[in-house]
Amino acid sequence: MGNKQEELEAIVQRENYDMVAITETWWDDSHNWSAAMDGYKLFRRDGQGRRGGGVALLEKRRLHTDLIAAFQCLKGPYKKAGEGLFTRAWGDRTNGNGFKLKKGRFLLDMNKKFFTMRVVRHWNRLPREVVDAPSLETFKVRLDRVLSNVV
Repeated sequence: MGNKQEELEAIVQRENYDMVAITETWWDDSHNWSAAMDGYKLFRRDGQGRRGGGVALLEKRRLHTDLIAAFQCLKGPYKKAGEGLFTRAWGDRTNGNGFKLKKGRFLLDMNKKFFTMRVVRHWNRLPREVVDAPSLETFKVRLDRVLSNVV
């Protein structure tokens, strides 16, 4: 297990993936992956008592933090300060959550790395019950639930 874990860590760090899904893990309590790779949060569902192996998802902490920061700027305590950061996408064709954001257009690739550009695609994919959370704490709980349900 150790060599595979080290190899996986090296690939993930080198390629800088936002999310990594691992199938057929066959992990149990003897595999200590609770301390996930640097910069990633681990969600796992072991296959114990079921036919087949388990699954795991490594999610970049930056994404989790970005979505929480976006909530704070759009609906939370920093709403006033964040008014100019995002543009709402208005229209009748909003599948999923009703608080979609519009993606800006840039000529340079480096502008795509800005916080406001990184978060739009992920925000627009969140379910309505997450985006419509009444408080930051509720948003965090619902966001964790949605991200862990991906596994």
